[in-house]
Amino acid sequence: MNETDLVARAARLWWPNLPTLLVGSVLVAAAWSLIRSLTAVSPWLPVVGIGLVVLPLLAGLLDTCATLLGDEHAGVQRWLRRLPATVWRTWRVTVPVVVVALLASVAGSTWQHAGQLWMLGCWAVCSAVLAGLALVAVIALPYSVQSGADAREVWLVSAYLATRAPLPVLGIAAACGLTAWASGHLSFAVLLLVPAPVALVWAAGAIEVPRRGRTRLASRADATV
Repeated sequence: MNETDLVARAARLWWPNLPTLLVGSVLVAAAWSLIRSLTAVSPWLPVVGIGLVVLPLLAGLLDTCATLLGDEHAGVQRWLRRLPATVWRTWRVTVPVVVVALLASVAGSTWQHAGQLWMLGCWAVCSAVLAGLALVAVIALPYSVQSGADAREVWLVSAYLATRAPLPVLGIAAACGLTAWASGHLSFAVLLLVPAPVALVWAAGAIEVPRRGRTRLASRADATV
């Protein structure tokens, strides 16, 4: 089953599970609107807010969409019951990314104001690490939320899967990045329509990546026989 089949299956189940998707979308949109308004206060606050507030709420929608893709019902009570565990499991993934993003921001700001060349090197290293972490986090976040595995397993397994199927990972990352950029210019009413489709595409891609990894391993095993 490819990504198109997964998305088509979930689309058929949207209406029966619409209340859950609406609740999740409202919370994500409200959190994003609040975090977006903090940019005038400090350029670093949105980074922290996205990682610690917006993404955990979006991870709840991601978990719901993954449930829909498994042909299961996802009610509001289930979403609320799983939300505390979802938030904690999401933080296992987002906290390292937020820390590296803040280090990169501090290094870049220091280099611009002080002109110290070594800070430019720190910024380059942090930016490279941040890019790698962000790509792996595309798989790590849904894996952590659904499996409940410890942080070490989450990052190791996700890094392995991301390197075995880089194109879907890059596609999900690009879609999420463009959506985040566009969401910075949308009204709250329009923003309500964004979280559920993003979560659906992300969930479909997160299911497809392990499938491609297993297929690749199976083909290699057949080749060695």
